[in-house]
Amino acid sequence: MPALNPEQRARQQIGEQFAAPAKRGSGVPLLNQEGRSRDGSATFTPEQHAWLGLIRDHIATSLSIGPEDFEYTPFGERGGLGKAHQLFGEQLPTILNELDLKLVA
Repeated sequence: MPALNPEQRARQQIGEQFAAPAKRGSGVPLLNQEGRSRDGSATFTPEQHAWLGLIRDHIATSLSIGPEDFEYTPFGERGGLGKAHQLFGEQLPTILNELDLKLVA
């Protein structure tokens, strides 16, 4: 099997993590206005904060987000799933699941 490029590797990892059941109340807390997690445990960069805003807006209109959504506007034009994975690393599925649960509930 040929080696995966970074985006393919990100898709595989995120797909596997999305397949796992989401645990309510686990993961990364939502942000406050200053870009810090609500419990103060994490600070996000301005670029991460901008992406979290895009993700929030997408969930608000679509009621969910998955790896395939990163192919479309506005994510695709900003680097898509590969860029999101670069920014958030292995926390990306946890962040997305947490936002899905908090914003849709």
